[in-house]
Amino acid sequence: MKRPEDRSSSSSAPHTFEKPRRSASPRAVKLQDTVAAAVEPRPAALFERDWREEVNALVDDWCRTAQVPRARLSLEQRRELVRVLDGKGVFGVRHAAGHVAAALGVSRATVYSLLKTARSVAAGAAPGLTAVRKG
Repeated sequence: MKRPEDRSSSSSAPHTFEKPRRSASPRAVKLQDTVAAAVEPRPAALFERDWREEVNALVDDWCRTAQVPRARLSLEQRRELVRVLDGKGVFGVRHAAGHVAAALGVSRATVYSLLKTARSVAAGAAPGLTAVRKG
């Protein structure tokens, strides 16, 4: 009886399995063409700028108009800038406060504080004061 090592062929190279090459059948190609959705390029105008770029552009324009670099904005200037951004609807976008904070070089908590103050001033309250409800 032959042992497994005796069954090897006379060549010293190990046998490698090759998959048979298959081409797609015409029926499979036709099915794929009917089922798969065609990929269309995105409209350039829609994806030209995202909201982060818009925020950066608004901050840059405001700082250029005020002739003050971002890093040297006073508290009142930051409050005014946040008020302008709020008026443009920037804070209606999710995660906008974090991006505005990074753009201004302040914390997100500071942006929320500035936003709260700017909104209260717009509503007619004095800056820095909050309404106290009496029971």
